[in-house]
This record gives sequence, structure tokens and C-alpha cells, in this order.
Amino acid sequence: MAVYTYDPPERFVAGTVGQPGERTFYLQASGHGRVTSVALEKVQVSRLAERLDELLDEELRSGGGGSSVPAAAPASLADDGPLDLPLLEEFRVGVIALAWDAEGERVVIEAQEESETPVEYLADDVPEDGPGVLRVRITAAAARAFTQRAGPAAMPAVRAAARRHRAYLPEAERAPGQQCVNRHRAAARSRHRAAASIRRSAAVGCRRSAAAGRCVPPVRPTAMAAPARPAPRTVTRPRLIC
Repeated sequence: MAVYTYDPPERFVAGTVGQPGERTFYLQASGHGRVTSVALEKVQVSRLAERLDELLDEELRSGGGGSSVPAAAPASLADDGPLDLPLLEEFRVGVIALAWDAEGERVVIEAQEESETPVEYLADDVPEDGPGVLRVRITAAAARAFTQRAGPAAMPAVRAAARRHRAYLPEAERAPGQQCVNRHRAAARSRHRAAASIRRSAAVGCRRSAAAGRCVPPVRPTAMAAPARPAPRTVTRPRLIC
């Protein structure tokens, strides 16, 4: 898969598409005529905003009066606009890593595609057959602006702006984002059907055993251990978000 690098992006935001209860969350980076959107879970957005603020607060304290990290997001960087269209999902995020580049005084955020074989976080070289990677480098002020928008208190305003924006769009321009939502709904339905099938199979197995005078609980598959992740680089102190 490709590595989408923005150093720095002209815009880096979190946003949503869909109706209440069926929303899909996205990270979106754009710049120099490119737009990259990756899907993720609501909890991942919340954790990223939370850990970003923790990282920035830590750097602010350690830097004292000479730190370049602002205590709050500058008003000039406030962004509650909708996601850019067309909204084309590149991949679904599995792991997010966060780091502070002290030399360049930049925050590095990396979102990796869901994969059984994740690559080294913030690695310079990513194999061509490896997972997709979205990597952005932003200033501390831009990071504060991201957390201001992505935090739990701000997301309702972002969703409302997205609804207002999409209400005035032709159907053809709404379609890409809705197609992403439809794909996630279909995947969720498929997971539910698979789980229901397993439960029905388990019940049948138990009834057959009961007919022989006993009820033996069905054998459940053993969960596979997650693959060991390579040790992260320590140059920019990466931290795993989720």
C-alpha cells in the first residue's frame, strides 16, 4: 500500500459522515492538490485528541518559558468546516502512533491500516506490500487546533457543519461519502450474520448432545495472539494511541 506523507499538510482534521448512530469517522489530510481520507473509530479520534493534548502539555511544561508550544489553539487556526469532497476512503485505521520531533518542533502523527503485520512505527522505509500509512507533521499550534476540533465537546458542531454543507450538494457529489458509509454498514451486517451463524451452530451441537443424555458445551475456537509489534523508534519518542 501507499504511504501518504504531508509535511506539512495545508489542512488536517477529523470529521464524520452519516446519520446519528450510523456515522463514520475520518482523518483527512490535504495539501498541494491532494486529499487523503482514512476511516477510523470514534474512540480512536477521542484518544488521539486526548493524547495530543497530553503530549503538548508535557512539552510546554518541560520547555518552560522558551517553549514553542501554545497553551491553547490560536483563534486564527480554528476550523469547524466539513470534510473536503469527494470523500474517498484510502483504508481503515488499525493503529495510530504519535511523536514529538524536538529538533523540528513538530508533532508527527502516523495512522496505519488494519493489518496482521504492522510495520515499524515512523519508519523511513515501508515495504510495498505493507499496510497503508498516513503520516503528517504539523506544528504544535496546528495540533492544538486539531484537538480543539476533534475533542468530544467540539464534534457536535463539526457534524452540524457537515450536515449543512452536504444539504446543498448535488446527489452526485454526496455519493462518494455515502458509498463509504454503505460499505461499512454492509461489513457490519456481515459480521453480525457470521456471529449469529456461530451461535446457531453452537445451539444445534448442544441439542444433539442432549438427545444422547448430556449437553456438552461446544468447542470454541482459540483466539489467535496478536503478532508482536516491532519496537518503535526512540528518536522522536513515538507513542501508540490505539
